[in-house]
Amino acid sequence: MWTDPWIPDHPPRPPRPQFEGYWLGTHLPDNNNPTPIPGNPQLKHKIWKTTLPVKIKYFLWRILSKGLATGSNLKRRHVIHDDQCRRCCQTEETEFGELQDL
Repeated sequence: MWTDPWIPDHPPRPPRPQFEGYWLGTHLPDNNNPTPIPGNPQLKHKIWKTTLPVKIKYFLWRILSKGLATGSNLKRRHVIHDDQCRRCCQTEETEFGELQDL
């Protein structure tokens, strides 16, 4: 490789551990109590089999999977502390409460 006196040489990178993720996956104890995936798998499957537009299918799938950024989901993920609805200020903000106002 060529060298240039005007371009400084970069120091070599420090060695990184190889296969660290693989090692952790093979040496950590198995998790016998995995968290169940939210939602009904049969209903999710039926959503994808409908003839609705893909945007609507994806939106419904996110509702069933608890993937929308509603107050209750953000509180469950420890992003916010107060899950009160910003419109009515009386109940918790959920997916179905948001759909009810449409």
